[in-house]
Amino acid sequence: MPVLGLAGGAAVTVGLGHSCALLTNGTAACWGDNTFGQLGDGTTVSRQAPAPVAGLTNIIALAAGYQHTCALLQGGSVRCWGYNETQQLGDNTNVNRSLPTQVVGLTGGVAAIAGGGAHTCALLITGSIVCWGDNSRQTW
Repeated sequence: MPVLGLAGGAAVTVGLGHSCALLTNGTAACWGDNTFGQLGDGTTVSRQAPAPVAGLTNIIALAAGYQHTCALLQGGSVRCWGYNETQQLGDNTNVNRSLPTQVVGLTGGVAAIAGGGAHTCALLITGSIVCWGDNSRQTW
């Protein structure tokens, strides 16, 4: 079944109760649960239809975690928004954000991103991997 109000999708990512689409014009739109701002529209109002992520252009990839979302921008920087209790947004706080916020230290050089339950990781163009957020449940 098509998502109403969404045209030109290039990729999709899904969190616990929210979804986001990367659009072919380099922007993103999200819908679903928005209790912690994980839709990135500057509110905590849940949405049945896709709402544009505020202030981001030139997005090349999206990654959703449990209740947070991140975007990889052209040029290799990363912005995240939503739930942040375990610092999964990478802004050195545990404050929830309803607008995209810069991940500290990742202003360039990122090739790919992935969202986990309460953490986020980035693959750097050097081949190194950096992660931030919850580190209490290590698995090998």
